[in-house]
Amino acid sequence: APGSLRIDPEKQQLMGIAAALVERGSRTHTVRTTGRVAPDENRVYRLNASTDLWIRKVYAPTTGSLVRKDEPLLEFYTTNFLSSAAAYMYALNTLDRQKAANPDNPAQGDTLNYQIRQAVEALQNLGVSEPDIAEMARTRKPRQLVTLRSPVDGYVLSRGATLGQWVGSSSELYLIADLNHVWILADLFERDSQFIRPGQMVRAHYQGR
Repeated sequence: APGSLRIDPEKQQLMGIAAALVERGSRTHTVRTTGRVAPDENRVYRLNASTDLWIRKVYAPTTGSLVRKDEPLLEFYTTNFLSSAAAYMYALNTLDRQKAANPDNPAQGDTLNYQIRQAVEALQNLGVSEPDIAEMARTRKPRQLVTLRSPVDGYVLSRGATLGQWVGSSSELYLIADLNHVWILADLFERDSQFIRPGQMVRAHYQGR
């Protein structure tokens, strides 16, 4: 074509020139910067005391420990637990007697089931876990202490509980984070902004010192 330059293949090889068709494709660009890894806020769990309590036993997990879902963290005593557990036992036993004596009375059964749900909610509000409530229903024997369990598989970010400690309502006992999904908060310079756009997929590498 007019204005083009032709170089024979032998000279191209000597000059290190390679010719190819233009194609549309993806490319990569490396940005070196500083940043930090942070937990996903939607996967952070704060375990607060729902009532005034006395810590009677503390299990091994501490700051930095990996815990599993429903793993016990501590056991505590609170005055409201025994009365709530007694109400739950009474409602369960009454329902059993009603079914044995008059199984064809659904109205009375509905009333007792409502009382059971109220008792379960009272126990849950005190921090009693689902496994412990199910065990109480199976054995019909309430425990003397309430076991605080981890709500998720994760790492203990902080522990504010010690053996023998009296804790007031709303006090934070544990902070646990599920780190299967985390955020990388990176610092970008203005000169790198042209390579970054919202929703873009990136691959991050840690360069230690």
